[in-house]
Amino acid sequence: MENFTLDSDVSEDFGLNPVILGFLKTTAKWAKFLSIVGFVGVAFMVLVAFFAGTIFGMLGTFGGQEAEALGTLGAVGGGVMTVMYLAFAALYFFPVLFLFKFASNLQKALKTHNQIALTEAFSNLKKHYTFIGVLTAILVGIYGLFFVFAILGGMLAAFA
Repeated sequence: MENFTLDSDVSEDFGLNPVILGFLKTTAKWAKFLSIVGFVGVAFMVLVAFFAGTIFGMLGTFGGQEAEALGTLGAVGGGVMTVMYLAFAALYFFPVLFLFKFASNLQKALKTHNQIALTEAFSNLKKHYTFIGVLTAILVGIYGLFFVFAILGGMLAAFA
């Protein structure tokens, strides 16, 4: 295996043709746009998390026995919803951050022809996809468990 060292962290064209450089420039713009939209989504999740307790707690103020029971349940459920939304916001934040860092470093690398910035950009893209891949694998596993338990529950209900 050959070992390569960078003589300089500045390269005129990274050894890439103009078409590929154009694709990278467009990719950086879209990645930055998507990451900014992602940050806005995270901010909305955090806002909903902090207002969930209040909204669910107000369910009991509409009157009636059912509404009163909903209000009690809502106060407890609001706390649970707050924690859940904050957890989802935290999970959503990291891949968005990695995507933003990828876009920023790629734009910097393309403007300054900096090899180190290009390497850092693709390192962040790798982190982004690794995070998404691990999260997807975990969710597929959870869905599989739900499926197995649903079948077992159905079998138990059929024999009862």
